[in-house]
Amino acid sequence: ALSTCVGEKYQQVTVSDPKTEAMSVYHVDLADGQIRLRSVRNFHWDLQMVHFNGATPLPREIQILLEQP
Repeated sequence: ALSTCVGEKYQQVTVSDPKTEAMSVYHVDLADGQIRLRSVRNFHWDLQMVHFNGATPLPREIQILLEQP
């Protein structure tokens, strides 16, 4: 779990479970302590990507250069 304050309104808690390859994000209201689930995501397929929103040189481009004789 990772916790950080976001502004003066709430604390954000991110819980990551490597076994299930899932994460969730909660906001804890600093005024009243109410906890709200903001997002849940299984990141298994995210981790299978070679690149996303990458800048050149992309990983595949570097691999091609390194594999040249």
